[in-house]
Amino acid sequence: VVLPDEKDAILTDEREYIDLFRAFPNIRINHVIAPGKGPFSDLDAFDWGNGPLHTSRHYLYADMARQCAGLGSTIVLDGLGGEYGVSLYGRGFHAELFRTMRWTSLWRELRAAQETSGMPIADQLRSHVLRPLLPAHIGRRRASGSDVAIHGIGIFQPSFEDLLRQRMEPLRGSMPTRHIGSSHRANQLNLLKLRHIRGIHSLFQGAPLETRYPLLDRRLLQFCLDAPGSFKVRNGYTRSIARIGLEGLLPPQIQ
Repeated sequence: VVLPDEKDAILTDEREYIDLFRAFPNIRINHVIAPGKGPFSDLDAFDWGNGPLHTSRHYLYADMARQCAGLGSTIVLDGLGGEYGVSLYGRGFHAELFRTMRWTSLWRELRAAQETSGMPIADQLRSHVLRPLLPAHIGRRRASGSDVAIHGIGIFQPSFEDLLRQRMEPLRGSMPTRHIGSSHRANQLNLLKLRHIRGIHSLFQGAPLETRYPLLDRRLLQFCLDAPGSFKVRNGYTRSIARIGLEGLLPPQIQ
């Protein structure tokens, strides 16, 4: 899925990285753009009888289904679940290093992360060490940011944003907290619990496509859960299981 060719300067897509795969054997790239469509398009054609609308990107899934049909495809391999295992960010690991007095390893990771991301060590200590060590109710109170903005970019008129916030506020208590604690495995299990509660809903409504989720394979998730935190956060990088496992397979720019 990419932005239309006439994209503006605020938003960027992943074309640069997608194009790195053009030289790979047996790879055909089809851009999903859905020209002229948006989150409020074709809602009258949506099958509300099978449940609520689960994504604002339904128009992109519809365009993808149309292209799949044109190619004769019947199965879609969905990447859902990667962030719960193979490409887990390992949040909480820095606080875990501090809590278990592995301070030399913590300092080494903080220094490396400063080199790779440019994030000052003081900021890392606040967000990656101190905040996960706070009790959950304090962490929730300190949380900030808009629930109806994308990467800090407001996409709705202010009056509509306020209306959405008012409607979302009563729903907060119905879902488990997403507080990041000082155990990377506990955080990982909490992510899996949230996914289990939310369920997996077919996003290709009305299309003869079977969706499979290889990254949610129980054995794969168990392996990634069992792996030590040093395999998930390493040399200043997160998602290190994927980085290590795909060495020599992925283009270096992506890795």
